[in-house]
Amino acid sequence: MAPHRSAGRGAPQDRAVLSSQAKEIQEAALRLQAMPDFRPEKVAELRGRIDSGAYQIKSDRVATRMIKESLIDVLL
Repeated sequence: MAPHRSAGRGAPQDRAVLSSQAKEIQEAALRLQAMPDFRPEKVAELRGRIDSGAYQIKSDRVATRMIKESLIDVLL
């Protein structure tokens, strides 16, 4: 992008114009940064279920998910 020159004399001024899509991406990135890394209410719910013995681990689902994640990592 060529520098933008002001109407008067002087040094050129650099400026960039963002597309609406770029602005949306920038806003989304800012919202993501503001979000917590985990959801405390979900952690509390799971902790309560684990403590009470109500949380059941479905090993077949865990194994399937691990295999899928592994394959995705290999393919990408």
